Amino acid sequence: MTERQSEATVGGPDLDKGRRRRCILWRPARGLAVAAGLALAVLAAPMPASASDAGSVVDLGDITELSDPEVVSASLSGAAGEEAVWTFTLSEPMDVRLALRRLDADADLVLEDASGSELAASRRSGDKRERLQATLLSGSYTVRAVAVAEEENSFELGYAVFLPNPKRLAELLASAAPTEIELDEANHASRGMWSDGTTIWVSDTKSDAVFAYELGSGERDSASDIDSSSATGIGTFRGMWSDGVTLWVAGGHEKLFGFDVATGDRDESKFVVLAENSGNNNTQGMWSDGTTVWIADGDDAKIYAYVLATGAHDSSKDIDTLGAAGNNHARGMWSDGTTIWVADARDKKIYAYVLESGDRAADKDIDNLRTAGVQRPWGIWSDGTTMWIGDSVGNRLIAHDMPAGS
Repeated sequence: MTERQSEATVGGPDLDKGRRRRCILWRPARGLAVAAGLALAVLAAPMPASASDAGSVVDLGDITELSDPEVVSASLSGAAGEEAVWTFTLSEPMDVRLALRRLDADADLVLEDASGSELAASRRSGDKRERLQATLLSGSYTVRAVAVAEEENSFELGYAVFLPNPKRLAELLASAAPTEIELDEANHASRGMWSDGTTIWVSDTKSDAVFAYELGSGERDSASDIDSSSATGIGTFRGMWSDGVTLWVAGGHEKLFGFDVATGDRDESKFVVLAENSGNNNTQGMWSDGTTVWIADGDDAKIYAYVLATGAHDSSKDIDTLGAAGNNHARGMWSDGTTIWVADARDKKIYAYVLESGDRAADKDIDNLRTAGVQRPWGIWSDGTTMWIGDSVGNRLIAHDMPAGS
């Protein structure tokens, strides 16, 4: 991490009995926020409250709510490579500032994550103060003071926290997000999917169930599953869509089955019987704008439109251009309200169409799924930036950037 220094003159009754003195203000690398008051506070921090010696590990605890800078003392006996080690945790993302001060000899400052990977370091020559700052997500971290000179060394570790820079935090969250979610063994025939941005639900046509996963980590969230007893008698689970309150599942019986998202319970008052003889006999993916629900047919190469509240067929909004595009095995669907994307299980491709007219929007296709190793794309869902694609053979969800201009 690069650093810049400048000299400033400070004074007044709170510093050194009013005498003016010169001190170094630390300005971190570009892109990390700084609170000048905290910079001065670290320099004028209170005397150490605890100590760390070579070979020992001191746990500083959860420092998220730390209101003032803290200082701990440490010493190294004089062997090169010897370390003083501290650990700390954060319960939410924060900017963390660390400094080794009052060094008797050369020592480096290193920050690591829970896996031991180096996140940041300060390695200045001689007994100069070491400083670093990093925006960190919630988790556990390790700080190391590593002896460089073969001399006895007493020093202090100063540390402080403050709210993270929003831009840097957004970048960090994006880089930390999973690019693949491995599905539960029982979720081995995935079909439709829908997410509220926190949890992602994936239907399974063989288990006749809906499995839940944490979108941010990919971990299973079984507490949010659709209760299998509530799903009894529905049949083949395929496409899904939700308004955030009710989750509708296309069950292959010309009917949409409703479930309460919060509880996972079956809600028969939300069942929608689709118009008879509409021709949609192989229901697959579905998407709705809250008024109209579009449902793909896996045999007809067509998307049928219905009134969500009544199930009445609205043929004026049908999309029947899939066959001409070669999209003959339509599966999952998702739309941003302007473009609608349709996965094709055979072509290993996601086709794009203009929702209002059904015209092709080929410049927004996703056609590199073979390169990504997707064997059979099925369900799809997007937050507008990332599209999650279900691989029903690979038993996983894969994150893919949305096409340019989407």
